[in-house]
Amino acid sequence: MSLIKEIHNVNSHVAVWQIEESHHFFLNELPSEITQQQLSAISNEKKQLEYLCSRYLVQHVAGKENLLLLKKDKSGKPVFAEKTTGVSISHSATHAAVLLSNNFNCGIDTETITSRVKRIASRFLSEEELSFVDYDTEIEQLTLFWSAKETIFKWYASGNLSFINQIQLQKKTELQEKGTLLYLLILPEKRLSIQVTYERLGSQILTYSA
Repeated sequence: MSLIKEIHNVNSHVAVWQIEESHHFFLNELPSEITQQQLSAISNEKKQLEYLCSRYLVQHVAGKENLLLLKKDKSGKPVFAEKTTGVSISHSATHAAVLLSNNFNCGIDTETITSRVKRIASRFLSEEELSFVDYDTEIEQLTLFWSAKETIFKWYASGNLSFINQIQLQKKTELQEKGTLLYLLILPEKRLSIQVTYERLGSQILTYSA
């Protein structure tokens, strides 16, 4: 078993899995209705493994019956057919994460901490947000800020958002092993304050909002 983190809150359930198993392990654990059609559409073996692991985690947090009800809506957001419970899924090359929430609007993201994020920082952070970054923890903070905005994008799940202009970090926050960030989501018809919870898990940054 590689379940490295599980968080139970009043309104949500988070699970994170470190992928160490083979395709065979997950195929034995998942219903064939979930695997056969979807895997045929994924040519990359690593992507197949990420898909299998994420669905295995959905089964873990929501049960096999709900896994069979999982589909994607027109925007690509994973939803249960009855839409009574919110769900969000994320996976990297080495980890998968799932959030189950009483709120339909929810989001989760997991990102590997890597210096590659420096090359794209100006594409998702405003000048003010870039000024919040401390040199000593630059890579970790940039990864966190990227992950947090991905989480909010999934939370919104209603179309394109400008990461720079519409998802704005409200204040500088000292990086810790776990904590929260406050963002302003700017929409044409309203503005929403959204809190994102984060935690560092080894080489990964986990963010979620429910």
